[in-house]
Amino acid sequence: MQSQNPVNKVPFYFYFLIVPLCAIIKLWQVTLRLKMPKEQEQFALQKDKFFIMVWHNRIFVLPQLNKIYRSIYKMAGLVSASKDGAILAAIFRFFGIESVRGSSRKRKFASIVEIAEVAQSGTSICITPDGPIGPKCKLKRGSLKVAEFANIDVLFLRIKYRHYFTLPTWDKFMIPLPFSAVDLDIVKCCPYAELAAEAAAASLDPVDYAQNLMGE
Repeated sequence: MQSQNPVNKVPFYFYFLIVPLCAIIKLWQVTLRLKMPKEQEQFALQKDKFFIMVWHNRIFVLPQLNKIYRSIYKMAGLVSASKDGAILAAIFRFFGIESVRGSSRKRKFASIVEIAEVAQSGTSICITPDGPIGPKCKLKRGSLKVAEFANIDVLFLRIKYRHYFTLPTWDKFMIPLPFSAVDLDIVKCCPYAELAAEAAAASLDPVDYAQNLMGE
């Protein structure tokens, strides 16, 4: 029986376009100067797995970030089950990043279960809490539900490009200029239960509390 929520895949011939594109992206990323406070560097290098939250329009540097700080650990990204998501999953594969296919609209429950299974295997999960269609930099409640279900520490990562240009997409996707600096800041990393308790102590909904941690 065919699934009611099929996962779109990239046709084989697309790889003739994707491979050269990925090679260009990889060269582009090598020129970037990623900067993170020393104490955060040590934390990122030593912790085996996280549930990483980062805005959709900042994911350009994720492969290079993973290479520098997380090369000995596995990483997977939650990617939409759409056709656009299939292209992104193919690009992630080129950089050694696994993909869990799903979103709030497609394969919702199946993807949550897969995320939990992947996390328990020792893999960090990266999710864009405003993806795949926005609104831009607006955290969705479902992303926290996934974090709670996965039962691993939630890491809120802010990425700031000092020099960049934007694409005409819903999220104003940002691409840092070659040889420019990228500032990385681990704002907080804690279990979901701790996050929810801190939100309650501040008389905030966990979504609003997490939104404040994410910034823009």
